[in-house]
Amino acid sequence: MVTALCSFLAADAQAQVNIHISGAVSLKDVAFKTFSDLYGPDLVSLNSDNATRPPSGNKLTFTGQMKSLFGSQTVTVFVNYNGSGAAIQSLTLGTPVLFLATANPGDTNQAAYAADVGFSVVFQRDYPYQTPVLKDEVYGVTPTIFVKSPQAPASLTNLTSQHYRAIAANGAAPQYVFTGDTNDTDVIYWIMRDINAAHRIISAKEAGFTGAALAYVYNGDTWVLDPVGQPTWPAILTMLANNFGPCISFVPPPEAATLNPDNILSFNGHLPFRGTFSTVSNDFTPVITGQYTCWGYEHIMTRPNPPPNINAFTTALKAGLQTNMVSSPYSIPLSRMRVGRNATGGVVTAE
Repeated sequence: MVTALCSFLAADAQAQVNIHISGAVSLKDVAFKTFSDLYGPDLVSLNSDNATRPPSGNKLTFTGQMKSLFGSQTVTVFVNYNGSGAAIQSLTLGTPVLFLATANPGDTNQAAYAADVGFSVVFQRDYPYQTPVLKDEVYGVTPTIFVKSPQAPASLTNLTSQHYRAIAANGAAPQYVFTGDTNDTDVIYWIMRDINAAHRIISAKEAGFTGAALAYVYNGDTWVLDPVGQPTWPAILTMLANNFGPCISFVPPPEAATLNPDNILSFNGHLPFRGTFSTVSNDFTPVITGQYTCWGYEHIMTRPNPPPNINAFTTALKAGLQTNMVSSPYSIPLSRMRVGRNATGGVVTAE
């Protein structure tokens, strides 16, 4: 009886595949379509922490069958877009990540697991979690976009590396530093994500900023110092979208798409796109050709020698991401890039 029970439990375990994904928010749109494509008509249920717009959720859980990969096995994919740093930390140290516990719509219960797969927009070496060396596959490029709030001066249209270093070192600066108008004596505030956000690392390295960054946060009444940074993008977007006061920050393209495109800033004289920023399609020629250099590679990371299920899934995931990225308004397939670099913030060279 004991032997029979053990055999039954083993067979039941083999009939289920659970995959836990942590990481960067940059490819949220492409990833959602890719997960959906892998399930196809056999997606049974989806739970998102954004009930009105599930693809925009930061936590999602899918369940169903991926027959081309796992036959009749039930496959549950847990996703938490909690940042590149959190993903790399979980993959190297086994740090637990909170996921929606089930794929039942509206279920807000959470469960903690170590990540099996990580999305990152920077290299593992950009974080202190160096061991073990992760399996890392690069497949695309995403720019970091700079945005100002509605109350920032209309004449503030460009941010330079020098501007970045000055405001990040102090958390704020007089507006005339950016506008050149000595009458602009009001302060403009720097707001930022915490260090788990890869776009913070990308922007700092691109600008040559190496110090301890300072920032401010609006606490509902006034601006107060924030030396750590905010844990989520919605907190940044709220400050950028409202009339709390003049401020600047960096955001991934999907987050930039929720803001007024007229408030997007050029960086060192260039925008990452041509025309007006769109949620449908964008011309990223300035990134592709090396004019706009504030960008990072898209990575899929796993532990060394991942188990067969994870290896099969990440192979199919990468292929799907590359296919769907062709029509993404926010990122660029690696095949379209005409420049490259060997490190985050490194020299951009023709390829």
